[in-house]
Amino acid sequence: MGLTVIGRELKFRQFIKLRAKEMTKRMILRTVEISEKTYYEWCKIDDQDLPFITVPRSGGRDRITEPEDDQLLSETAIANNWSNLNELRQLPAIQGNANIAAASGRTLRRRLSDQGVRHRVAAIKERLREFHKERRLIYAEQFVNWTLVDWSRVIFIDEFGISTGEGGRVWIWRTCGTRYDERNLALIQRTRRFSVSFIAILSPDLNACENVGAMIKNLVRTERQPIESEDQLWEAVSRAHQTMVGPQWRQYFIDLLNSMPRRMEEVITAQGGHTHY
Repeated sequence: MGLTVIGRELKFRQFIKLRAKEMTKRMILRTVEISEKTYYEWCKIDDQDLPFITVPRSGGRDRITEPEDDQLLSETAIANNWSNLNELRQLPAIQGNANIAAASGRTLRRRLSDQGVRHRVAAIKERLREFHKERRLIYAEQFVNWTLVDWSRVIFIDEFGISTGEGGRVWIWRTCGTRYDERNLALIQRTRRFSVSFIAILSPDLNACENVGAMIKNLVRTERQPIESEDQLWEAVSRAHQTMVGPQWRQYFIDLLNSMPRRMEEVITAQGGHTHY
């Protein structure tokens, strides 16, 4: 039996969330329970910010909003990108527009999508001061010409925690290709008890181990088993680590090492600022 319109849309939303967490294709297929063909269709929709149409729209129903209303809605969402849809509705610009005020939440989301504005999970980055940017730039310039052989001799280390919840994700309104724009970043500031000086400070994007840690977290969460003690968490992490073997994972690790020169180049281009990694 085929999916209902609502069921298909819910699966698509779940698919978007898992892609934002950088889960592998295999894990997304298993979790969302979709075909490989559907996976690639939805990747195209997500990457190009195309409208997600569940059913063909009939031509007999008039639109409740006009193009100028849609433009106002998208401009307001971008200007107030940290607000959710209910908060947008409370803004004077929206309340003063009868067409937008009368539209349903589903209609407003569709109008925003048609304008290229999507509600996405904000990328979380460390807050960088000028000192941090200078150190990052020096580090990137020092290692930008390293090869795969050079990076394969490096032992990457990291410390991370695992949360079985939503992880404090924040949603924003943004257009395609602007996830790592400064105004769209959820900036955090941490106090570290110790640091390793080999990698520039506040530079998780220059540490390939961060990606491996994120993958382990995703593998643990996809088990969908309650974790109520340190022992259970350790067992779950061990099981996740044991699955990361074979040609597919070997290629994944090689790809991470191959990405290191590109990471350095992005830091140099950004003059020590944030990258998309």
